[in-house]
Amino acid sequence: MIEGARAGAPDAVQVADRFHLWQNLGQAVQKTINAYRARLVAPPPPPADDTPPAEERQLPDLKIVTRLREHHVAIHELTAQEWTKSAIRRKLSLHHATVRDTCARPPPWS
Repeated sequence: MIEGARAGAPDAVQVADRFHLWQNLGQAVQKTINAYRARLVAPPPPPADDTPPAEERQLPDLKIVTRLREHHVAIHELTAQEWTKSAIRRKLSLHHATVRDTCARPPPWS
């Protein structure tokens, strides 16, 4: 096929298509991994200190998280006082979709 292309258009630049480029790259990576697989060792055990796991550590709240929580609480408080969504939007300077979506979610304290 390549020889036919060369004979038909000798001045053309040959370009490999994407599929074959990815296929060749994948084969090269697989070959390299197989060659070095024996050199891989198991990771060392974690240190035995008293640091709690990541899910137990309290991370500091970001400003946006704090602001979103405050908006959520304010929207639900105003909804409980029977404010309309339009009035809540104007009072809190929020987009109507934000007020609508927040009203659809249960309050965080329930």
